[in-house]
Amino acid sequence: MARLRFSTAQQVIDAYPSLAVDLSLPTNGDDPFTYIDRLLKSPKSEEAFAFCAFLLPRLEAVAWLCKTIRSSSPSLSQKEEQLLILAESWIKTPTEAMRQNALQTGMNATRNTPSTWAALAAGWSGGSMTSNVEHPVPPPVHLTGLAVKLGLQVFLAHLPPVRQAESIAQFSRSAILMLKENKT
Repeated sequence: MARLRFSTAQQVIDAYPSLAVDLSLPTNGDDPFTYIDRLLKSPKSEEAFAFCAFLLPRLEAVAWLCKTIRSSSPSLSQKEEQLLILAESWIKTPTEAMRQNALQTGMNATRNTPSTWAALAAGWSGGSMTSNVEHPVPPPVHLTGLAVKLGLQVFLAHLPPVRQAESIAQFSRSAILMLKENKT
């Protein structure tokens, strides 16, 4: 599924300069996997999933967030379920119509659920942020990664503090597995 696009952690930061604000650990020329391991061992281990949100290609990043929500959320409200289904539908069929549907629904939803951020991540993955075909507005390239990161942060905030550190490692390792399974 995923393809590793960067050979160093610094390349990820160079491609997404806004990510540098989220990272306190220098890259030291590390490859992405070594850098994630170092982040997970640092006092600010939550930086690992922020890094992963930008390391993964857009479709896989959205899939990672959706998988995390599905595997760790005991129950979702009807609205949360609808938003998650829209993001998952775009993953299965990444058409412009599916992307626009996820974007519009996500834009009209409250921002305090991970499912909203999943829909927005799908919606900001490409195409235009407006429905005006005469004047398209492409989303900035960092928005999908940002939405995935925010979705994970919101998800994490709803967990009891004793489960947060364990979940950060679990989320990050899940992203690593997605990349390593199909490394090219």
